[in-house]
Amino acid sequence: MTRSGWLNASRSNEVTRKAAVMAGFRPILFLLLAGSLGPSPLPSVALSYEGYLMFSVAVKTAKEAEKLMDITEQFDGVTVMSEPLHGKITLAVARDTLDKLRSEVTGHGMKINFVHGDLQRLIESTTTRAAGPIDKRSMLPSDTSVVDHRQYHRYPEIVTMLHQLASHNPDLMEVSRLLHRTHEGREVTYVQLHGNTSSRVDGTSDKPAVVIESGIHAREWITPAVQLWIVEALLAGYRSGDPTVTTMLNTFDWFIIPVTNPDGYEYSHAEDRLWRKNRRYISFECRGVDLNRNFDVAFNTTGISNNCRMSTYLGFKAFSEPETSNVKALVESLRDRLVAYLAIHSYSQLILVPWGYSEKPLFPDNYEYMDRIAELMNSAISVRHGTTYLKGQAYPLLGYAASGAGEDWALKEVPGIFSICMELRPSWNDPKGFLLPPDEIVPSAEEYFDSLIVMAAELAKQAINSST
Repeated sequence: MTRSGWLNASRSNEVTRKAAVMAGFRPILFLLLAGSLGPSPLPSVALSYEGYLMFSVAVKTAKEAEKLMDITEQFDGVTVMSEPLHGKITLAVARDTLDKLRSEVTGHGMKINFVHGDLQRLIESTTTRAAGPIDKRSMLPSDTSVVDHRQYHRYPEIVTMLHQLASHNPDLMEVSRLLHRTHEGREVTYVQLHGNTSSRVDGTSDKPAVVIESGIHAREWITPAVQLWIVEALLAGYRSGDPTVTTMLNTFDWFIIPVTNPDGYEYSHAEDRLWRKNRRYISFECRGVDLNRNFDVAFNTTGISNNCRMSTYLGFKAFSEPETSNVKALVESLRDRLVAYLAIHSYSQLILVPWGYSEKPLFPDNYEYMDRIAELMNSAISVRHGTTYLKGQAYPLLGYAASGAGEDWALKEVPGIFSICMELRPSWNDPKGFLLPPDEIVPSAEEYFDSLIVMAAELAKQAINSST
């Protein structure tokens, strides 16, 4: 197998399913409901990880990380759950595989530590729906609120709710679809939020544009959830006359893609909660491309795998996937007025500033500008709930680099813009990882919103200075 850089590897679901059966665990299948959204929410029923434990393996070098990936490929019943974070990689391991895996890992001088004893219970904490009618306290205080923020929603529900919000706020919000359908035929929905009308005679906007890309990795459920909260918060704030929100919408057009990867997102609900990639068919053993390795920036250099069974498989060429091509088309359509691009991920509580692909000190021309705003955002996040984020470039901060990421590509494509990656809750050493309980949706969204307020204020200052 060919690799470059630090890897985050995970079995494709086909291999994971095989591992579960061999370990004596029967996968639970979900019957996909077709057609329009019915009166009841779609359930989330994932492949069972009953009997799986979580461990972290300490890796001191990129070579050790690569060796660990080689070891995990030898075993059924092992899923790699994280990229190298602060010198550790988290694994989900079936009980009957544990002794052999531990022997192999320690035999190569690596230390393995217990993290959590019941992965399936963590999964159930995110997939179990709250019973009963919607609790109004889980919704924003607005006559037009439609989202229950006490639970994660399926993609058809998300699209339906966005259309409902747009119908209640036609002067502030439009719902559109991106250029390409996914491999499974889904449309990728995005929203545009704006305040006062453009000064152009033809009605088109000439305001600075902000693009927010989220849900590109399927298992990062918190990222679409916070976008739903943000959309409602901006609408409610504007309607109530909140001066901060009014300025945000009057100054900028906000383009938000809540779920960039709907095929993978739905698959993580219906089949495998830990699925990361899209759902491109490659071969009988392989499905999926890591979309955040598929952008055309330092493509095929760091933090990738050329093995299609791995979760960081980059695809056969840059922009080979409809999902990344969709982002490309949107950014290119806004090139003349784009001022910011945010890639929202989880987890680790980080604000990452380009370039993220380099293992050596390498700074874009506007690094100081981006770093200053990122620091202000970082400070704003901590005020409301005391949540601590780290800020910096990926390799110095975490010890790994990754090529082909959206925020790096956007900055390369439109030099001088503010472009970052945000990794939301939980912290890097929290065993919940991608399995963040839904009761953390609102606080995650609130502190993220606080950071957007600061960002918008700084971008507005920059726009004024540029025009004078």
